[in-house]
Order: sequence, then structure tokens, then C-alpha cells
Amino acid sequence: FWLKLLLAFAAGLAAYQPALGAAMEALPEDAAQKVAEILAGKDLTQTSLKVVRAELEERYGLAPGALDPFKEKIKQLTTAEISRIQQAEEQTVAGAQAEEAATAAASSSGKKRKAAPEAKEEKAGKGRSKGPGTKERQKALMSRKRFEEAATEMVLTMGDRKLKVPPKVFSTGSCGWYAGHKIPTQVGGEEVVMQLQISATIIGSKEWMAE
Repeated sequence: FWLKLLLAFAAGLAAYQPALGAAMEALPEDAAQKVAEILAGKDLTQTSLKVVRAELEERYGLAPGALDPFKEKIKQLTTAEISRIQQAEEQTVAGAQAEEAATAAASSSGKKRKAAPEAKEEKAGKGRSKGPGTKERQKALMSRKRFEEAATEMVLTMGDRKLKVPPKVFSTGSCGWYAGHKIPTQVGGEEVVMQLQISATIIGSKEWMAE
């Protein structure tokens, strides 16, 4: 009796597992959002489509391999999200570089206006020459390879959460730290989820040699 019951249970389990994948005719409507949540904060160079698919299956409570029929669609969603993340990174870096250039231009303009009085002070022995700016000091500080070898992950605190921010070499060539996180918070008694992007670039690192 027990043997028959065990065999019947095994047969039923075998029939049930493939049915998990077959029951899903299309990806859920929130699949793109789930993919974005999975990729947020991950090292994209170490994240494969297989990993994304496996995490999707876990989040939807599906058996391993249940989403195999949707490999191409998941690939499209993943590629689109990675492209969005990279564009956001580039815009952040470009904004930081534009601000850096504007600051340098303003500093240069200020120096020109003060050139005459400073020249008089130097003749009188009262003037002091300023050193090079931050970009000039750091543009030959190290190579990008050295940065990748030596830089370590930062941990920032936001509220009661610890956020990991790994080092990154941006597509623009600049070096720094970058992470994307989805953070839940309370507004008026309601929980909302916000998208947080942390981007920090080292001034002058775009000029670093590859090695």
C-alpha cells in the first residue's frame, strides 16, 4: 500500500512541475519592473541573462526553468534596462563634468580680474602663488587599471538602510562609484518606493591612462 502511494505521489509531482511553466502563456505585465529591481545595484558585468531569469522565476514562485520559453522576451527587457542604466550613468557623469568645467571657467575668470592687484602684491613681496587645481593634481594620479585593483566598495547610510556602492569605470572613461537602489519610504502614512542612483566621479580621472 505504502509503495503504491509513494509511486502515485511521485507521478503526480512529475506531472505538476512541468505544468508550472506550461500554465504561463505570457510574461506578467510587471516583468519589466521586476527586471529593473533585479538589476538595480548589481554589477552588470557579472550579471548574466540566466541569473536574471532565475531570479524572476524565484520572485514569481515558479519552478526552475519555467521561464525558459520566454528567454528572448526576458533578454529584450534586460537589454533595455541595462541601456537605460548606462544612459543615466552617462548623463550623471556628463553633468558632473559640465559643472566641473563651469567651476574651472569661473575660477579662471576670477583669476583674470584679480591679476593686476595680485601682480602688485607679488612685487611688494606679499603675494602667494596658488597650486594647480584639483583636476591638474589628479589627472595623472593613477591608471584606470590601478583604480580597479585598489578601489573598494563604499557603504552609505540612508535612513536605516546600508547601501553598497561598488567602484566603477564609466563608459566615458571616468572612474568612481555607482549604484542604483529602490528604497521604500513613508509619505503621509503610505509606503512609496523611490529609485535612487548614486554616482561619484573622481575629478580628472577621465584623463587617466588605461594601464
